[in-house]
Amino acid sequence: MKTYIKQTRQFSVIIRFISGTLPAKSFLKKAVLIFGISSAIFLPAGSLVSDENEFEDFGASSLDPQTKLFWEIGYNKVKATAPIHIHFAQALPSNYRGRDADWDWDGWKTDTKQLLRKKLFPLIGAYEHYYFLIDYHGFDADDHSIVAQARIIGGDVNMTKDGFTGISGMHINDDGWRVPLHMSRIPDDEYCPRSEGCLRDRLTSSVIHEYHHVMMWHQMMNNYQSRNSGWTVSEPDYCPPWFGEGAAAVLPFLLGAENGRDGLRSRIKHVLDMVKKNHSLDFEHMKDWDTWTTPPLSFDPFIPLACYMAIRTSWQVAMVDSFRAMGLQPYPGDFDALLLALVGANEHDFLNQALAFFRLESTSAATLMPPEIPVVELIGPPSIKRLR
Repeated sequence: MKTYIKQTRQFSVIIRFISGTLPAKSFLKKAVLIFGISSAIFLPAGSLVSDENEFEDFGASSLDPQTKLFWEIGYNKVKATAPIHIHFAQALPSNYRGRDADWDWDGWKTDTKQLLRKKLFPLIGAYEHYYFLIDYHGFDADDHSIVAQARIIGGDVNMTKDGFTGISGMHINDDGWRVPLHMSRIPDDEYCPRSEGCLRDRLTSSVIHEYHHVMMWHQMMNNYQSRNSGWTVSEPDYCPPWFGEGAAAVLPFLLGAENGRDGLRSRIKHVLDMVKKNHSLDFEHMKDWDTWTTPPLSFDPFIPLACYMAIRTSWQVAMVDSFRAMGLQPYPGDFDALLLALVGANEHDFLNQALAFFRLESTSAATLMPPEIPVVELIGPPSIKRLR
């Protein structure tokens, strides 16, 4: 307990530090110095990696053949632009009868491309991907044609509309390059109980969330993919849901979706209230996919865990660079080794420390909130150079 109190005092220094207006570059440097993250070497937040040979020594050290191939073809290279392949059912505007049914459909297509090219590409890098959108509840022949296209492009003869739940496939080019397939649904009234504008907001949030996963897939190369996703600890390529989903769930709030900072604060407060009241909730609840269906927490625990990761490292590391670090590991899929390099603790210890921190009387939603600075000063494209 004394050790944890000492850590908490360190965190309070960081909390006071990030509550100010210090730019991300200085914050990242101080975070590295304070927490002694000597195993990772970082570039300044927001800088682009332009030298394709900058990491040529890594290719020889990776123990995974597929990751070596990805390295050779520049799969994790941060670029300024990339192709966007959009496949929307043409009849969706007339078929959809939910809220905002009179929205400008062509305008949404344009807005989606602008969101990706003007905001997300500069923020976390440009990566080629597909975006499919169907009306799941009003499914008709027009939607069926989109599913058929996804089935062909993704090479999955068994794909149905039920598979449209996020990044649900890959298009594999002849050279082995994998292009993620974002397959999504128009939300119905159940998910849009609010006033006008909810539909567009929910779809915007979905685009941001899933594009973070696109970045993640490109950056981790094959290190956590050789056995599909490895979402359970028994699989060799284990990548926990709280880690893969937490940062992706936070990013839409940082870009103003889902009521922005107020929405993020509310989600964090919800989890803190639950954790403080219910001491039977342990790290097993926080790390497992079953958390999604374990009342009363559902998806929310992943959000404050991502924020806690940012306190332990920096927002740049928690939101972006940690995923690049996954691909730079010489030993594929060793998640405990990754966390030890980034925060000095394995997953079991890290999650227990997070829960203890959440239960402190002094910990509030404000404690875990990012500083009120422009998101471009908070995070930037993947910039970690090497994980030793």
